[in-house]
Amino acid sequence: MAKYATSLFRGKGYQHDLKKILENKFPSLTLESEGGCTDSDIKKSELQLAVSFPADYSEYLLDFGWLSVEHYEFFGLGKGIPDFLNINLVAHEEWESYGLDKRFLPIWNNGGGDLDCIDLELSTKDKSKIFVVSHETRQAEFVVDGIQSWLCFKLEELLGG
Repeated sequence: MAKYATSLFRGKGYQHDLKKILENKFPSLTLESEGGCTDSDIKKSELQLAVSFPADYSEYLLDFGWLSVEHYEFFGLGKGIPDFLNINLVAHEEWESYGLDKRFLPIWNNGGGDLDCIDLELSTKDKSKIFVVSHETRQAEFVVDGIQSWLCFKLEELLGG
């Protein structure tokens, strides 16, 4: 995983080109979403969930809202989002019904119940720390720093890399 440890996040003033970065890096994949969400959507979600998103996750939300790539589906916000990908609904369900620690914000389900999550306590204001949380034990294992690096890792995984 070391090759994914450097985030593509560019910090303050970033011009939201995550979509271009991923399309250029993975030209054989079709990135499907209804377009990004708004700053207002993000603020409402943070209030509803009583959390603050790291800037790189907000960037993902602004660029994509939510994302579907083949059978990989990534949680988010915005226009046309199915309920099962809506971060507000998924997070509340995982926290309240399944006992996921509220420090973890789920961003992807592997189909077997394990969740890739942002650790909201260990993440910085700018960069997410991503962990996989076992659905059986609720033990967390570090995956990578940064949403962009994590997305690249997941898309490489999808391509069998």
